[in-house]
Amino acid sequence: MTDTREATTTLLAERPNAESALRSILAADEHGTWTFDDVDVDSGLFGEIVAADIVEKRDGGYRVSDPAAVRAALDGERAATPSTSKSTSRSVTMPSLSNVSVDRTAALALAGALVFLALVRLISISAVFREGAIVLSANDPYFYRYLVETVAAETNGPFDIGAVASLPHRVTAGEPLLVVTLWFWTELLGGGANASGIVLSVYPVVTAVLTGALVYLTTLRLSDDRRVALAAVLALALIPAYAYRTSLGFADHHAFDYFWLALTAVALVSLAAEPSRRDAKTAFWSALFGVAVAGQTLAWEAGPLLILPLGLVVVGWATTTVQAGKSPARELGGLIGGLALAAILTAGAHFALGWHGTTVAFAPAGLFVGSVAVVGVTELALRQGWSARMLLGGEVVASVVVFGALPFVIPQMGAELQSGVQFLFETEGIAETQSLVSADQGSLVGPLLSFGLFVLLGLPYAGWALLRSSREYEPGWLAMGIYTWYFLALALVQLRFAGELAVFLAVFAGLGFVHLAAKIDAMRMPKPFAEVESGRRGREAMGETVGLERPERREAMSLLGLGLFAGSFSFVQVPVKTGQLLVPDGLYDAAMWMREYSEEKGLEYPENYVFSEWSWNRAYNYLVNGNSDSYGFAFNNYREFLGSRDGEEWYRRLRDRVGFIVTEDGPAIAGDGRGGESLHSRLHSQYGGGDGSIPGIGHYKALYSSTDGSRKVFGLAPGAVLVGRGDGGSQTVQTEANVGNESITYERSVQPTENGWYAVRVPYAGEYLLAGQRYQVSEEAVQSGGFTPEKGSRAVWSFNEGRGEFVFDSQGGYHGSVSGVTWAEGFDGYALEFDGSGSVSVPDAEELSGEGGLTVSAWIRTDEGVDYRNGLQYPRLVSNSENGAYEGTEGYQLALWRGRVMVALGDGSEASATVLSTEHVDDGEWHHLAAVRDGSEVRLYIDGEEVRRGGIETGLPSRKHLRIGASVNDERRFKGAINQVEIRGEAANPEEVAQLSGQGGN
Repeated sequence: MTDTREATTTLLAERPNAESALRSILAADEHGTWTFDDVDVDSGLFGEIVAADIVEKRDGGYRVSDPAAVRAALDGERAATPSTSKSTSRSVTMPSLSNVSVDRTAALALAGALVFLALVRLISISAVFREGAIVLSANDPYFYRYLVETVAAETNGPFDIGAVASLPHRVTAGEPLLVVTLWFWTELLGGGANASGIVLSVYPVVTAVLTGALVYLTTLRLSDDRRVALAAVLALALIPAYAYRTSLGFADHHAFDYFWLALTAVALVSLAAEPSRRDAKTAFWSALFGVAVAGQTLAWEAGPLLILPLGLVVVGWATTTVQAGKSPARELGGLIGGLALAAILTAGAHFALGWHGTTVAFAPAGLFVGSVAVVGVTELALRQGWSARMLLGGEVVASVVVFGALPFVIPQMGAELQSGVQFLFETEGIAETQSLVSADQGSLVGPLLSFGLFVLLGLPYAGWALLRSSREYEPGWLAMGIYTWYFLALALVQLRFAGELAVFLAVFAGLGFVHLAAKIDAMRMPKPFAEVESGRRGREAMGETVGLERPERREAMSLLGLGLFAGSFSFVQVPVKTGQLLVPDGLYDAAMWMREYSEEKGLEYPENYVFSEWSWNRAYNYLVNGNSDSYGFAFNNYREFLGSRDGEEWYRRLRDRVGFIVTEDGPAIAGDGRGGESLHSRLHSQYGGGDGSIPGIGHYKALYSSTDGSRKVFGLAPGAVLVGRGDGGSQTVQTEANVGNESITYERSVQPTENGWYAVRVPYAGEYLLAGQRYQVSEEAVQSGGFTPEKGSRAVWSFNEGRGEFVFDSQGGYHGSVSGVTWAEGFDGYALEFDGSGSVSVPDAEELSGEGGLTVSAWIRTDEGVDYRNGLQYPRLVSNSENGAYEGTEGYQLALWRGRVMVALGDGSEASATVLSTEHVDDGEWHHLAAVRDGSEVRLYIDGEEVRRGGIETGLPSRKHLRIGASVNDERRFKGAINQVEIRGEAANPEEVAQLSGQGGN
């Protein structure tokens, strides 16, 4: 024995690659005499082994001279010395950890592969950790950072278990397990934004390494070949779709899902390796399988999609047990037990913690019930002697019937299934919802961009796995093949599932790589194919696991070349894909500027909400205001805003919702090209200014511009309105303004109205020249939105402008802004036509509050097609009071009440209000209405005749704003025409009222 061991040790020292050959020989020797063709050993090396008397010829073949000595040399152990004396008693010894053999070479190789996997994900480190800040990649990670910080702000440390049961609905209905896991580690590191930043930036890399280790174990259990397992990890490291989704800083839910999928895979393959065993090891894998299934269900609201292939695995596995003559109940017992545990865990989390809705929470329970049914049917089929083909056909038909009937039996499930189908097939506008082979992904080139050459290397072997398992009882290969093709189908629907596919594709890419290497004589055949060539299958065919071996120089060069070729696409695509996720420097700089500006101005959310392209909206808002809950508003509105030409309408929609607007260089908007009069062009290219051909806009003030001008930030402002009058044509107003560190010229072209008025709204403070008059506009005027002239105590609006966005007061300077109305033929000249969607707003109208007396008059005409008595019952004509009961008027209102003229005055208290009404005027004719307050008396006139009189005991409060055609808060809008509105801060006498109604205007 000593000579054989020494010879073996010497050979190993000289030829390190002899280890796997010797183990192969030992495996063959366990079955008796063997020949050279029965082992996969190089002929030259075999000659050295024979020459060293490690093997000897015997009975027409070969046998190992001393198997125990060879094993001792291989394992580095002391050879056992056989006892020469018999013992009358048998001693029992406990197993020792010192007897556990660890393949140090394999362990170091695995560690190196995992380090390589991690390093590939760290190429973004300088972009994530910058200037003392932690900047996550892409958009969605800021949603999870916001959730984690929100939960952490309301909890007391990582062991505040009560908080886990009272999470926001946004968390419990989405990714509760992921958020709780990230929250736990954040709290463990002390909580706060810095801790959450560290946890969320590092977590994808950590889970990627753990997933890589699980892929190694899965592949090793399947192939029994360490070379294949190591190649699978390296393939996983380089698959672009997996690499960028697990890169440093890309903290969305996918990296978490991959870990649970990989854990499910290793547990499933381990259960399939020795399914009929009933021991502690099987119990362990069954329990781990249950935990993994529960984990991936609780991790994501679409978790049922990730466990659905298990149903296919159960059907396939149970069917092949019948084909192999094995008991389905015994073979699938561990899997069924794991599903039972998963059902208990997910249902328990639902009832105890409120996690997920019933459909998601009970998905594992449904899978468990279905699996039990399948196993029961196949067990019956085995005992009745049914064919596997007939059984499979019956199972398919039964599945179609069950799934078809479920929506009718359980309507809620039907609704959620329909929602799931819409999620898969009808979601648009997001890159990851596109198909793997969509035009935007490069059609047929898409798989190469997402998987590199590994897709070509792995998919044929995934097909081989299904073919092999259809002929031989190989449930592990069957399961991994089903998972691979299932996720390929999902990826062809939505690209988001490419990462899930990568976890399983890597297993087959590793097998394909080693097999291809063997074909070019760079290494020995991988064990699954060596078994085929030797005519034996299964674990008993080749014995021990195939280990690593040091290649010869030629083999090493061949392997290196093959590896570089296999990873060629990935070496380009991984940096490109990862780089596309990083927050651009320009975005970060703009966000930091907005943050500083917001802090300087004391803005709070939503005053500092950032309105931007939805794909970066969460990043912008987290960096600026810390609220990155949703990009829904930007998704639904931003593109429409950029392509619109109506800056006034968008100002009204955004002013109470948006603090900053970001514009960028970029692709054209569909239907508009971002050219001409689009808001994008007028803002991004001209800072809101315009010329004779392109009108400017006055509510958008440029605040910041990047150095290269590719990114600009605007704020919303009421804008000051410059007003002038003259006889000339078009005029130009301009001023110099500072935008960040840049000085710009803001320029507007102004057209006069038909009655000679000029008005232009400007968002920048500065000096302007209009109609021969200079105006000094202050920042206060810009923020108040007022008009520049001094105010008087009388206002007259003739509405003869004929066009534009303003109406002008020819007496007191109370000019107004027009919204949602049109000019039409009036009683005398033009009138304003109201359709129930607009009004005229007059700011800074305190002098028209009627404290010292009041006259309000207007010509109105109702529309014949409007029912003012039962439909439009209470429209306001002229009002400085908010909408409410007439008896609660605070100020004054000239209005209609079921088609009658109504005037209401008061200080807001019902007891002191004065309300007068008279006959109907809803006849489609022009009528002159006037309300006069003269001391303690109120008179109401129609067409110059007094029709009602009443008293008033209270004074009228000073009111800042006034509206024509609606209440002051823009409600109770009028339908019809209004002409010649006049308000005086004094009471008109009956003769003056008659004069107003008789002349029809002023």
